[in-house]
Amino acid sequence: MSWVDLHRDVHWLDSLSLLSSLSELRLPNCQLNNMISSLGYVNFTSLTVLCLPSNNFNHNMPNWLFNFSSLWSLDLSDNSLKGQIRSTISNLQNLYHLNLSINMLTGRIPESLGQLKHLEIVLLFSYSSCGPIPSQMGNLSSLSSLYLGTNKLNDTLPKNLGLLSNLVELSIENNFIEGMIT
Repeated sequence: MSWVDLHRDVHWLDSLSLLSSLSELRLPNCQLNNMISSLGYVNFTSLTVLCLPSNNFNHNMPNWLFNFSSLWSLDLSDNSLKGQIRSTISNLQNLYHLNLSINMLTGRIPESLGQLKHLEIVLLFSYSSCGPIPSQMGNLSSLSSLYLGTNKLNDTLPKNLGLLSNLVELSIENNFIEGMIT
């Protein structure tokens, strides 16, 4: 379901949380304003895909996002999410697709991202990340696409990125990065 105006349903998340066997939730461009559960938790034990791009979330990423052991695709791009990517992102051990681009997130890319062994696609462009690219990203042997362009990343490229044999797309433009990949 996309392009459906759901902004008036402030309890949309609590309502959907009653569907514990829900495996995919795709609500792009639905003018959702809030990902905070009034219950304090959500019950998506079977959720494999969470796709909520282009909504109006104007708050930090809620803690419940990092409690889905079955989640393999997370797309929260083009929102107004604030704060930092938490190190608890490493709880998403089955994640293969991550898109947090075009948000108002700040801070460094967490080193714990390098613990997600199944990651193939990482899109973290245009969200004001700073600091170096964590060398732990070189542990992502399945990684095929890494988009980190238009941030405030600095320092030199981790040498072990050159060892990622599956990496076919690397976007690091509009940063302050030096060095070469060999």
